[in-house]
Amino acid sequence: MERLKKFLRRKKVQEAKLIERREEGRVKSQLEELCGGDDELYRALRWINLDPRGKDPKEYEMKAKEEEKQGKLLHARVNYHVAGSLYLYAGNARSAVKCFSKCSELHKKLYGENSIHEAYEYLKKREGAEKAIPILKTYLELIVKEEKKKE
Repeated sequence: MERLKKFLRRKKVQEAKLIERREEGRVKSQLEELCGGDDELYRALRWINLDPRGKDPKEYEMKAKEEEKQGKLLHARVNYHVAGSLYLYAGNARSAVKCFSKCSELHKKLYGENSIHEAYEYLKKREGAEKAIPILKTYLELIVKEEKKKE
């Protein structure tokens, strides 16, 4: 029994060292760097559509409402998600919160009451959306600068 405990302890130490090595060699994405150490914010924002140019959030929101009436809940959820993402980029936290609240509601209808999508739960809170707006604006500016350099 003592041997087994010693073996398991050694295995845990080896796994911890392996995870530490992976983290050291890992390069952070631009979005991850912009979020700093806020993992919850990063996990929510990685679900956001990262290039909003040329899209109208009201159009997606209207599509979502129509599809919800028709019973196409999955399509409605996707369109609310896109609309919420676009509202975040536009700096409209109130509308983004409304869209992500609807996403969360539809997600629970589709996958069961106990089903939780962490991005929707984070972004349906006003403070989550307000925290995301400046980071997404900075991210978009970085994308535009990189594209100009390529031209």
